[in-house]
Amino acid sequence: MTMALVNKSTFFAHQKILLEPGSYFHREHSGIDYLSLPLALQHAHNRRLLAQYQLPLSDARTPKLPDVMIEQWVDLPKIAWILGVYLLPAPLPWWVENTRYATLHQQVAGRIKPMPDWEIISPQTLLAAGAAQLIACLTSISPVYSLRLKYMFRPAIQCLMKTPVEVVLPWNLIEGACHYVKHT
Repeated sequence: MTMALVNKSTFFAHQKILLEPGSYFHREHSGIDYLSLPLALQHAHNRRLLAQYQLPLSDARTPKLPDVMIEQWVDLPKIAWILGVYLLPAPLPWWVENTRYATLHQQVAGRIKPMPDWEIISPQTLLAAGAAQLIACLTSISPVYSLRLKYMFRPAIQCLMKTPVEVVLPWNLIEGACHYVKHT
């Protein structure tokens, strides 16, 4: 693929993030099966979501997302799961211990400090911890993106997110999680 085609596809993917929230919002926020709508109704639904959730559009001062985040935008909930796994203290819960994610945890266990204040470790709190990491990362780029990301998660998960985050994961781990999801 030529560089011009890559840049063009990244540009269109970036525009989709900004202008088509229905394509990635959690169904509890969207309120409808977006993909089953005809194209004209998808456009109308996106306009409604942009207004209802007061989603700001980017301007000339808004930094562009890193390409890996643009390419993996719809998979950010999966990436949040991986980031939550990174933050787990050892020993891992049984529902993570015998999965492919245990290997990921072992790879980073010595490089980061686990979250110290897990009250209850559940799949929901793990996802919420990872989502809070992504939101912190995207907020540092622009709230234009972090506000949209928030609505990719159910309201119940949003309530479990602890913000601001105490332990901020380094960018290379976030980027690595993006690449892992892309290649699995």
